[in-house]
Amino acid sequence: VSITYVSSTTNEVLGEVTRKFVLKKYSSMLILDTVTEGMKFQGVNLPLMGWGMSEDSGASIHMAIDGVDVTEGTVRYVREDVLKLFTGYGGRKTNVKPGFSNVVDMSSYKDGVHSVSITYVSSTTNEVLGEVVVSCISYSIYITFSMP
Repeated sequence: VSITYVSSTTNEVLGEVTRKFVLKKYSSMLILDTVTEGMKFQGVNLPLMGWGMSEDSGASIHMAIDGVDVTEGTVRYVREDVLKLFTGYGGRKTNVKPGFSNVVDMSSYKDGVHSVSITYVSSTTNEVLGEVVVSCISYSIYITFSMP
């Protein structure tokens, strides 16, 4: 980036400053397989499974329900199907275990709509490389009516 200072009356160059920097935005992809927008679920456990790939080999997965961190217990694992299908985003070199899985205990949550957020965070810049946010609906009792 160069900034040139020019006199507004004479158009004479009064000074110039040049700064060089490298800007690196990692190429990434994040997919949540098990929860979709508006999905209804019943029970105590909410499985959160999917995969993420990034050029940043140290990128980490973070999970939240209604803004509360639920990342603890997340397991990363190999997903051969993903590694074979996607050769970009660093490929096998930076994505040894692209799969992620966690089971969130929803017993302390009330029935209703909940926000599920999965973010992929860079290990070098802490920037969000990818994010998936969906709403799901939990319920304890499901009643249907049929009319003869």
